[in-house]
Amino acid sequence: MRRLGIIGVALVTASLLGIVLLVGVARWLSPDENAAFIALWGVLFAGGSALSLVEQETARQSTRADAEGKATPISVAQLALVALGLSWLLLMVMGFTPAGSALFASAGSQGGQRISTVGIMALAYLGFVAQFSVRGLALGRRQEGIYAAILVAEPVWRLLGLLPFVLWAADPSPLWALLATAAGSYGWVVAWRRVRLRPFEPNSSESWGRVTGRVVLLGAANGLLAALLTGYPALVTVMVGSSQGLAVFFAVVTLCRIPLVLLAPVQALVIPETTRILAAGRARSLFGLLGKVLAATLGVAIVSAVAGWALGPWAVRLLFGSSYVAPGWLVALILASTVVLGAALLQAAVFVSLERYLSSVLTWGATLAGTVVALLVTPGDALARGTAGFVVASVLGYVISGLLLRLALGRVAGRSGGE
Repeated sequence: MRRLGIIGVALVTASLLGIVLLVGVARWLSPDENAAFIALWGVLFAGGSALSLVEQETARQSTRADAEGKATPISVAQLALVALGLSWLLLMVMGFTPAGSALFASAGSQGGQRISTVGIMALAYLGFVAQFSVRGLALGRRQEGIYAAILVAEPVWRLLGLLPFVLWAADPSPLWALLATAAGSYGWVVAWRRVRLRPFEPNSSESWGRVTGRVVLLGAANGLLAALLTGYPALVTVMVGSSQGLAVFFAVVTLCRIPLVLLAPVQALVIPETTRILAAGRARSLFGLLGKVLAATLGVAIVSAVAGWALGPWAVRLLFGSSYVAPGWLVALILASTVVLGAALLQAAVFVSLERYLSSVLTWGATLAGTVVALLVTPGDALARGTAGFVVASVLGYVISGLLLRLALGRVAGRSGGE
């Protein structure tokens, strides 16, 4: 509980500071400029979410090494290098080919501005890789203080980065807001002196092909997931064709991520804790947790829907301004769906501990495909299409991850003979 408490306080603090940033940007920019910023913000954090594979796999490898009385394997360094290289390659493809033109055009990133946008994101991805490496080692070594310090430093850096532009920039611009946001990926610098650097385990490297394969699968899974989370505004923008008129919907989606903040302490510890359980040969004990996750999900989703309907419109106006008028049914539906999606995240995290990376890809690939279909075939305006896509994503993610996890745990428990 102490570990949950330390990480939980840090995550709540970081999330509140993150909301302050988004609210500040929303009030600084016009509604349409803010919608364009949120679309770019989604791309930035979609990449960050994909790169979180570095934290997940570093935590798994360092946890298993610790359980076996060994030093951290050098393969975690190989993992970071491959992840950075592939992320930069994909960023170049997105930034300088027609595939990403609709998204960058929506933010006004043409010509030199587009180069600046890609450059900012490349620097942010470099920071993310270093940050996730340090955080993964901290989780594996049970150094929650370091992990918590980095979590809080990240949004503080962003707020400090935005302040000069708000005070002295002649014209508000989504590009300045993006630059300030990217600064947060270097929050790890506040803790690097406290990281106890240790020699790697001798002869612990892996073939570059194996490392690349793991990065591709984990990166694909996280990237697909990111399109449904931080990248969802960007996905809707691309599918609908423009971010015009979606400012209220994007604001509601942003606000309704709060339940994910409450789940985040558990998510951060799922991989190291389940890795230790599996290393001890107690895979069967994880089955009981699935039923508890289902019961908790239903209860919290119902309460969240009622609270969203009653208080959601007021909260949106309070945080984003009087021009953001959201109907109660929209907040209730998005908030309840977010709770279901959060439960899916808990289930899917166990795939990393099980080294079932393909199951993660299948879960989020099928979920994203269903979401895209919903965005395409749902009748009505952009708001109706975006809402339908979000609900479909949450339900599909939960059902598919639960089924695949039961299958994977059954195989592992069968081989080990249970407890």
